[in-house]
Amino acid sequence: MWAHDLIASINANRNLVVDILHLSPPCQVFSPVHTIVGKNDQQNFDSLFACCALVHSARPRIITLEQTFGILHPKFEAAFNSLIQIFTSYGYSVSYQIVQFQNYGLAQTRRRLIIVAAW
Repeated sequence: MWAHDLIASINANRNLVVDILHLSPPCQVFSPVHTIVGKNDQQNFDSLFACCALVHSARPRIITLEQTFGILHPKFEAAFNSLIQIFTSYGYSVSYQIVQFQNYGLAQTRRRLIIVAAW
């Protein structure tokens, strides 16, 4: 579901309970292979922070977020720290790790950053 659709659903139905929220915002702009500016780069970058409105509205017990490991590059340090601060400002404990997905059966080399935030 798109972020704005979920927020609208939550606002329309206050009885809606979100236990687990998984976020997978576009990652192209943070990818190490992204070397040419794309027309959607700013929108993709900004969509990372749509999770703030989702967390505020949904207040799930557990949040998972999947992103390219490239967001840990020093040039994205401020964006990554801001993302973590969004979760901690709502009282979540946060942990993250780079996961080698090929170790879990994926037929390609794929390293992804997995963030887990929980109350």
